[in-house]
Amino acid sequence: MPSHKLRIVYMGTPDFAVLPLKRIIEAGFQVVGVVTNPDKPAGRGQQLQESAVKKYAREIGLKILQPEKFREPDFLQALAELKADLQLVVAFKMLPEVVWNMPPLGTVNLHASLLPDYRGAAPINRAVMNGETCSGVTTFLLKQEIDTGNIIFQEKVEIGEGVRKVYEEVLVPAGMGDVAIFTELGRFMLAPYGALVTRAIHEKHTYKEYIGVDACAVNLMRPAMYGAYHHITVMGKENEPCDHKYDVTGSLCENNDKICP
Repeated sequence: MPSHKLRIVYMGTPDFAVLPLKRIIEAGFQVVGVVTNPDKPAGRGQQLQESAVKKYAREIGLKILQPEKFREPDFLQALAELKADLQLVVAFKMLPEVVWNMPPLGTVNLHASLLPDYRGAAPINRAVMNGETCSGVTTFLLKQEIDTGNIIFQEKVEIGEGVRKVYEEVLVPAGMGDVAIFTELGRFMLAPYGALVTRAIHEKHTYKEYIGVDACAVNLMRPAMYGAYHHITVMGKENEPCDHKYDVTGSLCENNDKICP
C-alpha cells in the first residue's frame, strides 16, 4: 500500500521512463494513473506494440490512459477524475496548458540534460554527438515554453564514467589493464570517438552512384533522420584525392536508411 497521500499521475513512454516510475512506486508514492502513447504497429509483422511504460504499468495494475490527442474531452475528463495533486513527466510529448496546469501542485518534468543546455528532443544523443564529457538530468516545473520552467534539481554525470569504473574495478585487478575494449555499435553511441568498419559489397550506377555496404544506418544513429554526419574513409586510400562521389547505403530496414552522401 502507498505510504504517501500525494496523488500522482505519471506520464511517459519509452524504456528511459520506466525506471523513474519504478522508483516512485518503490518509495511508497501513490500513482493513481499513467498516461502514455497509444499502441502502434511495429516490426515486420506490423503488430500492435505497447510502450515500455504501459507494459510496466499493466504488470502492476495501474490505470492507463492513452489519448490520441491531449485536448480530447474524454481524455481531459478521465484525467480530471484521477484528482492528481501532482503530475510527473519523463520522456513524453509536449503538453497543452490545460493538461500541465490541471493539478494544484503543477507538473514536474525530468529532462535528460543539464538545462538550459540541450532543450528539446534527443538531449542524450546530441550531448554525445557534440563530444560532451559531462551531462546529467534536470527536474523542473513545466510552463508554456519548452524546457524553460523553474529548475528544482540537477545532477551531473560523467559520460562514459561507468565503463571506466567497471574497467578499473574488474579488469585492472585481474591483470588485464592493457586490454582494449571494443564494442558492437548497435545503439551504442561513440560520437567522434569511435568508428564503424564496414565492407563495400555492391555497386549500382543509375542517375547516382551507389555503394552498398554490409551495415545499415541504424549502426550510425539514422543520420538521414537526425541530421548527423559521419565521415567516410576508404581504408588503404586515406591520403588519396577524392575523385568519385557516391551515396553509401546499408541494408534497407526502414525509410531514410542511407548512411551519407
